Amino acid sequence: MTDGQQLLFRGAKRLGRFLTASPFFVFLVLAVPAWLLLIAAALLRIGSIPLAAGRDVGFFHSGAWSISYPFLFPVGIAMFARLATLICKRLALVADRKVIVNSRGGADPKGLLAEIGVRMEPASRVIMVLAALTACFILVIDTAHLFSAAKYLQSDAQYQQSHNKPYEILDWTFAYAENGPSTIYHGDGRDGPVTDPTWRAPSRGWNATFDVVAWAMEGLYLFLGIEWVLTYGWFLKTFADLLIGADARLIFVPQWGFHDLNLGLKPIGILYDLYLGAIVILGGVAAWHRVSYVTINCHATYPNLGSYIQALVNAYRAKSLTDVDHRVFAMDCMTKIDWLYLLGYGIAVYVIIYFPMIRLKKYISSRLEELKQSRVREYEATKARGDEASARALIAEIEAYSKANIWPNGDDTALIFMIVILSLYLVCLTPASMALFAALCTTLGLWKAILEPVWARLK
Repeated sequence: MTDGQQLLFRGAKRLGRFLTASPFFVFLVLAVPAWLLLIAAALLRIGSIPLAAGRDVGFFHSGAWSISYPFLFPVGIAMFARLATLICKRLALVADRKVIVNSRGGADPKGLLAEIGVRMEPASRVIMVLAALTACFILVIDTAHLFSAAKYLQSDAQYQQSHNKPYEILDWTFAYAENGPSTIYHGDGRDGPVTDPTWRAPSRGWNATFDVVAWAMEGLYLFLGIEWVLTYGWFLKTFADLLIGADARLIFVPQWGFHDLNLGLKPIGILYDLYLGAIVILGGVAAWHRVSYVTINCHATYPNLGSYIQALVNAYRAKSLTDVDHRVFAMDCMTKIDWLYLLGYGIAVYVIIYFPMIRLKKYISSRLEELKQSRVREYEATKARGDEASARALIAEIEAYSKANIWPNGDDTALIFMIVILSLYLVCLTPASMALFAALCTTLGLWKAILEPVWARLK
């Protein structure tokens, strides 16, 4: 087993072998099947399915399947794999430089890694099972309607007229049904088959096979995403427990000599950046999914993306909340799976906010304050002795603690990431939130007060 497997996946060795492999290998293993799925969609003639009203409900026109699965999700999981290959080296480097030391006897990089690995082992088994069960649950919720829809579509026109339609729009999932009754409803305001006479629907068997492969791929991505969020979250908790509390085994000893070392924690800054970068990718996919499905689930109100964007512009220009059309919040456009995705993304954001931003930040800040108070007392004693050289050195150290970056990846980088991540989460909740926030800031003249401190930090 590699060091990364020993640290994070000691109780899930086979899974750990894959998730700690070369990031490029992980990307290819996940991306190539998705690329082959795109080729299969073209061969089965379900890549593009033009409807009577000009819309296209083919596989190529679904953002989640044509962009996210072949590229974005594999990149996100590959970033996690890169984190796994770096995590032991960077933690050992911080311990070797005596930034993190054992309270019972100095720096011990191997001891630190072994301690974390032992504490992670029971949880790694539970996390793997929990991730698999959660992924299966979400997949069942997302696909349950497909079975009733299949029965509906294979029934005669009389059955269809006497039962509610169990799907919002006929897309690539049921492309074979274009060969069925002419009463099939596409969701674009017209009934009947596609207008392009050259398009031919695939057979039901091939269409079903394609669907099974596509949904299995979604389940795999769900499993890997949940696995990584929970694994990294438990690692952060374990690391925090070793630093904080009555049973703390480690002590943080900040290095203040060079500002760009971020108190000596810079080597592990890349671990934060990789996780935050992956969360931004997942958040971007979730936000795009939320916006794009407004035009699918609420097609009668917003027939295309342009109409919804115009509604957001109108909400921004509204003089008061009473003038805002409540439909712009698009809450009735959300399905059960949208709420589950929102919950999952919220957990991923919570992991990076609670442990590093609240728990560890509080600990590091208290350590800095403790050291500053200690140095102030030393400064007063050296001044009383007339030791000017030592006094100047102590002043420099105190000032360095006051100006230091708390975050291992730098305060400015952390600030940018959190602004982007929280903005994406608000868009996932309702895209109108950003329009109303912008309108509120414009009305109250808050933009200058909000952006000036941010810009001052970034210059």
